[in-house]
Amino acid sequence: MKFLKTVIILSINLVISSCGFSKENNQNLDVENKKFVNTSITREDVAKCEFEQAYINFCSDNYLKIYNNSLIKKVNFAQNKVALIIDQERDTGKGVPRKVKYFVVLDPTTKKVYPLEQSVGYFVDDRLEEITTEPPIIKFSQNNKNVCLSGTTFSYKDNNINVENECYTFNLNNKIYFKKMQKKKDIKHEQGAFPILFENKNFLCNGIKCKESVLTNDELKEISNNNVNSELRFLVNERGFDTTYINASIDNRTLYIVRYSEGDSEQNTIYLSYFLKGLFKTKLLGAVKSFKVDGSQNIYFNGSKVTLN
Repeated sequence: MKFLKTVIILSINLVISSCGFSKENNQNLDVENKKFVNTSITREDVAKCEFEQAYINFCSDNYLKIYNNSLIKKVNFAQNKVALIIDQERDTGKGVPRKVKYFVVLDPTTKKVYPLEQSVGYFVDDRLEEITTEPPIIKFSQNNKNVCLSGTTFSYKDNNINVENECYTFNLNNKIYFKKMQKKKDIKHEQGAFPILFENKNFLCNGIKCKESVLTNDELKEISNNNVNSELRFLVNERGFDTTYINASIDNRTLYIVRYSEGDSEQNTIYLSYFLKGLFKTKLLGAVKSFKVDGSQNIYFNGSKVTLN
């Protein structure tokens, strides 16, 4: 009887020990699983998932997978960060989708992700069609915090065609972690940029293709000193990337050449914008066949001299 009692006690102790061991193992497994979860990047680790009219979600499952797979990559930006370039087709539902690139910074230490709002696509021709031999360029280095874009940029309030080295500085101490590096804007053309001619569907400044910028709402406010007229506002809001402009100002004589071309149409419509008695005015010239602005700012359109009034 004493022997049987001893056996029963030993069996009970074994069961209790087994349960305790199992529970301890399960707890260890839970800890390990939690460690694994904590090392993964989730949407909460992405500084901003979507930007206005950017047509990309940086928190999608596909991109989260890319970020997590990139944690083991060698650092290549800003001393200890990993820079990623994401290829995306920008489809606004209007016109032909554009192939663009986005720049994303991954901090492998904190597991945080910082996307740049700006995107960059191919350089374009005078009809705003992609030049397939001139793809977008994104330049960056491990030695500094700057990233520079060359091509056609597409962000909602800051888009331009055929830019060279549009640069941004990455700084986690700022609320806006990417800050655009401002270039000193040209407030006038040098005399050497004239004459400005329209030949073979291109504007030429003293024989070299002129720099044309997309006319956005922000650009329109700047060149008009907030004195925006309804005609140009319509071109900006309704025509978008089909409206560009050239700064043809000399000294204190402000003059902008605005060109609008619709889709695949070969017709280019020209407007002139200028200040007269303190008011920002726009003059519709019409479909262009020939055009010239000389060094004295005399304007000739389709063979006739133009008077600004």
